[in-house]
Amino acid sequence: MGVVPQQTFPVESCLVDPGAQLFVFSDGVFEIIRNGELIWSFEELTLYLSELVDSRSEVLDRLLAHVQELHRSTELDDDFTIIEAKFP
Repeated sequence: MGVVPQQTFPVESCLVDPGAQLFVFSDGVFEIIRNGELIWSFEELTLYLSELVDSRSEVLDRLLAHVQELHRSTELDDDFTIIEAKFP
């Protein structure tokens, strides 16, 4: 994931429950363009992820397949970068 050199970001912390999952991703995971229009939002991504996590399926594989289906191509317009962290 790219960052701008010399850029500063706020730092925060929180407690994470055992069994929790954390997803860190680029905007290319949810900014899906088809025919010049944005067709999927951040809110729709978070809802989709929460449904996948609850189903205990292969989250990242299913997410990528869904995004490719939305875009109607395996070649996306932007990077698709996502990291899944599972907390035991």
